[in-house]
Amino acid sequence: MRLDEASGRLEAQLAGSLSRWRVLAATLSVTVVWSVILLVVSGAAMGAAFGKGGAAGRFALAALGYLPSVAVVIGLVAALTAVLPRAALAVSWSIYGASAVVAMFGGVLGLADEVIDATVFAATPKLLVPDVDAAPLVVLSIIAAVLVVIGLVRFRQRDLTTA
Repeated sequence: MRLDEASGRLEAQLAGSLSRWRVLAATLSVTVVWSVILLVVSGAAMGAAFGKGGAAGRFALAALGYLPSVAVVIGLVAALTAVLPRAALAVSWSIYGASAVVAMFGGVLGLADEVIDATVFAATPKLLVPDVDAAPLVVLSIIAAVLVVIGLVRFRQRDLTTA
């Protein structure tokens, strides 16, 4: 969406009957739907590779447990696009990259457990074990919803930017 805004295409769309809220909501909806598809397919593929009966379905459902984490990243991008339009792309990728590196390699890098657990990806509980704690999923979902609302409200209020 930022590229459409910078090139002037978004201004042309908004000159018609589309509202800013509708454009951003549609973009976010498509992003969430594709995220769900990718999570389910990747989880099912991992389960199928695991090779035990019914593992594909269980792994697909477990992969969906990462949806709140993905939604936080989507909400963060929406909020940054609305608040810092020119820097949103670089800041979003930097935050995502740092979170992914810390979540995957934090232990190897000798980072404290508190730092590793603070990333959105490490906050997702393991869903294929008994006694799953759903609280992190609820907290991540609330954070994602707040970030999306900030993005929607602020995007409606700000001027479009080019270049």
